[in-house]
Amino acid sequence: IWALFDGIENPVLNFVTGNTYTFDVSSFTTTHPFKFGTAPDGDELTTGITTSSDGNIITFIVPQTIVMTIYYYFNDHFWFYFNKIM
Repeated sequence: IWALFDGIENPVLNFVTGNTYTFDVSSFTTTHPFKFGTAPDGDELTTGITTSSDGNIITFIVPQTIVMTIYYYFNDHFWFYFNKIM
């Protein structure tokens, strides 16, 4: 297991453009910063993403114009999974 969302290991996440999604990453941010990317090489996605001052909460407002496939990964380990945004 490297990612657990609502009890599901390494899931594909489906987002809707215009919606807001919040991730509590407080249990692992100090050792494995959680990021989104636009390519399997870890090209970091920053549009629509804000991080709390302590780094524990990531908020993602999915832009209306965004690539159809994005990835989530830990900054220290490029393991890729992710979704097609619907």
